[in-house]
Amino acid sequence: MKFRFFVSTLAAAAVTIFILGVGSWFVWVAQTPLTLLPGVEAAPEAALFIDKRSPVMVSLMVPPERLAELRQIFAAPQQRRQAAQDIKGLQAGLLSQTNLDYERDIQPWIGSEITFAVTSPDLDRDGENGVQPGYLLALASRDGEQARQFMQVFWQKRAIAGENLVFEQYAGVKLIYTAAQDQIAPGSSDLGNSLLASAVLGDRFVLFANSPTVLQQAINTAQANNLNLQQSPSYRRALEQLPERRFGLIYCDFRQLSDWLVGLPDMPAANRTQQSIDNLLVNLQLTTQGLIADTLLTAAAGQAFEPSQPMLLQPAAPLQHIPASAPFTAAGSHLSTLAAQIGNGFSGYSAVQQVAEPLLEQLRSQWNIDLPTILSSFGTGDYALAWLPGTEPSRSNWLFAIENDETTANYLAALDERARQQGLSVGTLQVGEQPVTAWARLSAGAKAAADALTLQADVVGLKATVDNQAILSTSTEGLQEALAVDDRSILKSADFKAAIAALKSQNDGYLYLDWPQVGPHLMQQSSQLRWLSTSFQPFLKYLKSIIISSYGSDADFQRGGIFIRLMESP
Repeated sequence: MKFRFFVSTLAAAAVTIFILGVGSWFVWVAQTPLTLLPGVEAAPEAALFIDKRSPVMVSLMVPPERLAELRQIFAAPQQRRQAAQDIKGLQAGLLSQTNLDYERDIQPWIGSEITFAVTSPDLDRDGENGVQPGYLLALASRDGEQARQFMQVFWQKRAIAGENLVFEQYAGVKLIYTAAQDQIAPGSSDLGNSLLASAVLGDRFVLFANSPTVLQQAINTAQANNLNLQQSPSYRRALEQLPERRFGLIYCDFRQLSDWLVGLPDMPAANRTQQSIDNLLVNLQLTTQGLIADTLLTAAAGQAFEPSQPMLLQPAAPLQHIPASAPFTAAGSHLSTLAAQIGNGFSGYSAVQQVAEPLLEQLRSQWNIDLPTILSSFGTGDYALAWLPGTEPSRSNWLFAIENDETTANYLAALDERARQQGLSVGTLQVGEQPVTAWARLSAGAKAAADALTLQADVVGLKATVDNQAILSTSTEGLQEALAVDDRSILKSADFKAAIAALKSQNDGYLYLDWPQVGPHLMQQSSQLRWLSTSFQPFLKYLKSIIISSYGSDADFQRGGIFIRLMESP
């Protein structure tokens, strides 16, 4: 499992959050036969307004009301009332700060494309005065006259409410925005409060933005073929690698996206020559159980991926020791190849470094180990890593299994000596009939009697070898679960089977998330993700699991897939 999969997983994991927003629309059609919803053979037209170095563009390519109608048609009778409430709840949530009603104000004129873009992590690129990202919303129009009437009423209401409006002609386009635009708090990610600038471009598009600067940049971008995404040769070439039909499309500039997600300003001084990944494209399609995303990473200019074929033809064997209850599981092959590049693989992506480094540092301080060095010491066999809910919330409970080839066996034997050098006690105990090595930190406990002294053992880690699989755990509970999984293995789980069935069987491994257990924590990692969580909460309750995989690469592209499985009812 190579570094490209690791990086693509990070990118895909970050992009998955955006898929959740678009995917919320698709919750309504989770039971719809795929043959009735083949998607459209079209690319987002609004890409004309998007700079090719914008952090992210998310496009929905079908009319929202069509999805709503289909959900109503195909929902079970007892679910139709809830489906209607969810639809209205989403509409109300997204428009809560605008005083607009979707059916009354927007549905009469909206077309078959809705595109949202983060145009910049920070509009003025000056982190000293706070961070204010640029947001652009482009709504396709099927009736230009009604769209203009809507905009007229929209701004009339704001004027009546006492807002001072500014009318500006820019490159032949009339911009309207509030004079209080500069009073928006830096760092605000509240789109409802930020939609204070607009423009209507002929009969085709209505643009909203959180700053007139964003609209001006969009107009300039549309007039410069060397700037806009639609005319970008790399973007067009990447589109040809994806399925022709789609319900949505996501485009990300990898570095800019990572900066935006953690709330950092754009840093022009970053050295792009150190960056191996240029951008990410995600093609969205439906299945009867959820949403499939085909992902495509593009190599940066002057860079090339190492061509590779998928390493696995079936799920990694160590998964048989991972309990089905594990809410987070990663599996793959060739840890040594992956680990060899973790140390320097984030160079050029400052935001990713700032997220990853604290995690690596925590491992160094808590375990006195360097993760890249540790992982590079293992062999080339298949592996599986899982996080298990523990009885002590403050303590991580990890389970790791790997094929016990000669390199791995030698390294595990060396760990015993290293543990002793660090002052740990190394001993053997029996768990059932299975011998287990335990690394523990001994300390003196309270005296039970005047002449007696008790010892307390704080278990740091345990290891065992079963069926040529080496198993390590940070807790006795985790190891016991691994040794007693039997029919409770994640490989026997109906949920896991359904998730991997949606992806290609030949791949480089999986990253699997049980959303109800892991999702809330992920959504709290940045203000942008918290906004998405709040806005789409009525539909996140339908999200069951997310699984990410990689399908290999050629010199130009790294391919992968994401499956977002939806539950029928929360």
